[in-house]
Amino acid sequence: MPLGFAQPAGDVPWARITSPAESRIEAPGVTHVKARADLGGQAIEQIVFAIDGETVFADTAEPYVYEWQNRRVGKFVFTVIAQGMNGEAVESPGVEFEVVTKRNAEESVLITRGSRWRYLDTGEPPDENWIGGAFDRRFTQPPFTSLLKACRAELLSLYTVSNEGC
Repeated sequence: MPLGFAQPAGDVPWARITSPAESRIEAPGVTHVKARADLGGQAIEQIVFAIDGETVFADTAEPYVYEWQNRRVGKFVFTVIAQGMNGEAVESPGVEFEVVTKRNAEESVLITRGSRWRYLDTGEPPDENWIGGAFDRRFTQPPFTSLLKACRAELLSLYTVSNEGC
């Protein structure tokens, strides 16, 4: 069941896991699993955190948080049980988390080795066809780029001279 399920109306007791919002978690690391509960106005003695039905932690004060450390890779179902001072208890729906191996920077490939890059920086935003077949890369190669640099230098010197006379 998703984390954001509707809270029962009135004095109906409920318990739920409120975070993390992402169901995919990278390992190694520490994940703060948070829970909330309401026993219909009754005082809460503790919230018990369980993974796959096995109790792993009990918290007696708000905010109710379990620091999940030393996680192994796999899928796990979390539940929490809110226990009241008078013995009442309510269990949350199960929330599944998948722990995956953290990728190294070398494994995170956005652009493959050997890809060809084309770069044009004129100071102006490119027109709409710059990624299409009509893009003419000849204007990004020498001797045209040398000509652009010479024109730019000439324009800068003219601008400097004209501003000195003002």
